Amino acid sequence: MDDILKRWIEGIFGGINSDVSSITGQITMSPAQAFGQDFWNTLLKIGATIVMPFALVILCYAMTAELYNVYCKANGELDLQLVSATMMRFIIPFVCITKTYDLLQIIFNAFNKMIIQLGTAVGSGTAGKLTDTSALVNQISGIDFFGKLGLMMELMPLQLGMKIMSLVITVIVYGRMIEIVIYWVFSPIPFATFTHSEFSQIGKNFIKLFAAVLLQGGFMILCVSIYSILVRQHVMEVSVNGGWVLMGYCAVLIITLASSGKMSKKFLGTF
Repeated sequence: MDDILKRWIEGIFGGINSDVSSITGQITMSPAQAFGQDFWNTLLKIGATIVMPFALVILCYAMTAELYNVYCKANGELDLQLVSATMMRFIIPFVCITKTYDLLQIIFNAFNKMIIQLGTAVGSGTAGKLTDTSALVNQISGIDFFGKLGLMMELMPLQLGMKIMSLVITVIVYGRMIEIVIYWVFSPIPFATFTHSEFSQIGKNFIKLFAAVLLQGGFMILCVSIYSILVRQHVMEVSVNGGWVLMGYCAVLIITLASSGKMSKKFLGTF
């Protein structure tokens, strides 16, 4: 029973905190690091063989529609100069579609570099163990059997709650990564709409959405840093009551992490 109680205490007061220290590394992972280089290469190949040809079809439709508009504006007479200018407008988008994944890699690297620098800057003051559980752990040996049983009953919901919260944090972090992967793989389609006068807003919104998902990582790092500072400044009493207080802070952390995506999209005007 002593070992169980000690393990639960460490899990309650150290479980979320240990996860917090590794969140920065999880947020700044690339899709290849998160899911494996082979799997990521397979996804990119699928995108290049299935999604990209479909995007080129959309580009051809947009080009045909624009040429038809040119023909109508010229009153049925082909203006070679105007036609040539219209054709030139589709050369750069064609190159962009075929190089979409490379362009997104550049955008991802730029945002990721900023997030890593942000995590390094704000993480320097929040590193280290947030709570010391040694005093409560040492007291366990002096408690009788029924006292230990009562303590176990009090700690059980806290232990379960912390496990659930830890799982939720992992889901939020990896949910963002999955969103990045989905945007990445299907990105040639919105890129194909840039040249169409009516649908060009789709491509512009996609760029802002992709940037917002990347920027969300910076928001998440700030949320984690603020949580660490709050716990450190309001020194947690290592007890059952302190465990409930810590769970309250963890709940606030989860709520802010879950809303970080909406905040980043509002920040860039996409929501």
